[in-house]
Amino acid sequence: MKYLVFFICLGITIASCSKTTGEQLSYAREGCSGQCYLLTGKVTEQQSGAGIAGVELKFYFKPASYNIITNEQLLGSAITNSEGVYGFFLNSAKFRSPLGYFRIDGSKDGYIFKNPGDARNDELLTFRLDSTMINIPVVNNMAFYKSASFTVQVKATAVTNFMFLTIGYDYGTGGFSSVLTGGKAFNQSFNYKTAANVPTLIQWNATGNGINISRKDTIVVPSGTGKTYQIEL
Repeated sequence: MKYLVFFICLGITIASCSKTTGEQLSYAREGCSGQCYLLTGKVTEQQSGAGIAGVELKFYFKPASYNIITNEQLLGSAITNSEGVYGFFLNSAKFRSPLGYFRIDGSKDGYIFKNPGDARNDELLTFRLDSTMINIPVVNNMAFYKSASFTVQVKATAVTNFMFLTIGYDYGTGGFSSVLTGGKAFNQSFNYKTAANVPTLIQWNATGNGINISRKDTIVVPSGTGKTYQIEL
C-alpha cells in the first residue's frame, strides 16, 4: 500500500522543530536538506485498520553511553493527519550514532497501545538508524487498540481458606494481573482497560493451604460500553 508521505523538519537546532499537524507537514520541508533521516509511517486502529487522526508522536534520541543515566533528548513531535500518516525529518549528521537508539512515544484518548499495566504504555517503539537509511523513507507503522473498560467483581461471603487469589487478563498484547490476599471474606471490584470488540481472556487462580482452583473465561466488551465479570467464592 502506498502512502502519501509528509515530513516535518528538524533544522540547524533541535529547538527549531515545533509540533506540526499532518496537513501542514508537506510544507515543512525547507530547513532540512542534505543528509536527512525521513521518518514516516501510519498509525491505525487495530480492530478496523483505519488510520487514526490527531495522534501526537514524540521523537527521542538516547546517545550511546555506558552511563545508564544518560539523558534522552526530545527531538520534536508530529501529529498524524486525517489518514493517520505522520512524518518527521531528522538531520542525520547530528544523530549518526550506531550504538544510540531512537524512541517514539504517543497516545490518544480512547485508545491503548500496550497493556494498561505496563509502566510505559506510551512507548510505541525503539529503533536504530544508520548510514544506509539516509534520504530514504524509514517506515514504522503502529496500531492502537480502541479501548473499552470492564469490571471484575470478587465476592466471598465467608472466610476463605486459600492464601492468594490472582486475577489476570489478556487481550493480545501481554497479560496483567491483580493479587488478593485470602483468609477473609471480601467484596471487591477492580476496573481494567482492555481492547474493545475483541476477545479478552480472563483467568483467575485461588491457591495456597492445599487449594488450587483455576478458571478461564472470555468476554467481549463492545466499544463505548462496559461489562462486569463476577467471581463468587
